[in-house]
Amino acid sequence: MPLSTSTAERAVERGLADRFALVRRIADDLAHELKNPLNAMVINLELLRTRVSSGRTDEALERLDVVVQETRRLHVLLEQVLRLLRPETPGAAGDFPLAALLAEVEIVATVLAGLARRGFELRPVPADLRVRGRPEPFRFGLLSLIDAALRPLPGELGPVVLETMPGVRGTDLLLSAPAATAPALRAALPAAARLLGEADVALAAALEEGGCSVRVALAAE
Repeated sequence: MPLSTSTAERAVERGLADRFALVRRIADDLAHELKNPLNAMVINLELLRTRVSSGRTDEALERLDVVVQETRRLHVLLEQVLRLLRPETPGAAGDFPLAALLAEVEIVATVLAGLARRGFELRPVPADLRVRGRPEPFRFGLLSLIDAALRPLPGELGPVVLETMPGVRGTDLLLSAPAATAPALRAALPAAARLLGEADVALAAALEEGGCSVRVALAAE
């Protein structure tokens, strides 16, 4: 049965609120990470000028290489931040390559993991696997779960792992994390389920005694 206009509007507003809440949570972490390559570029440009003025060409080229690397790093990070802020073009669900989208998610997840002194591992995804749905809410839904799994906790914890697994509908995504992250993941499930619902994928959670995992059922092309 189609949603009424008011119900549909409320669903859209709730989805936007879920996105905003995620961006607000991770904004400081992303801003911190964006400043690092900028600071490195400023320092190395000053060193580059000093080396050039004193005729030390080889050392100048080394500083130039660092500037190029940091510029590329900044470009990649900035592109992912803009993807989070840029609204998706309205339209029906289509199909998209899963590996490409997860590679984008991995960039943000790696930043969050590093700042939380945690590990994040994206295991290889079949290059030809395409998923039917809407990329933007799918990206936000996954990031909300990863963010919850990577929140700083006392003590040494194992990595958070994202991988593909055989599922009832074909292929599932499995997010596995240490047992200590279960409360944060449980709290994140409602918003993640709403976002993944917008993306036309299903969410099933299994929080186990020896660890915890969240399974996302994918709609194959």
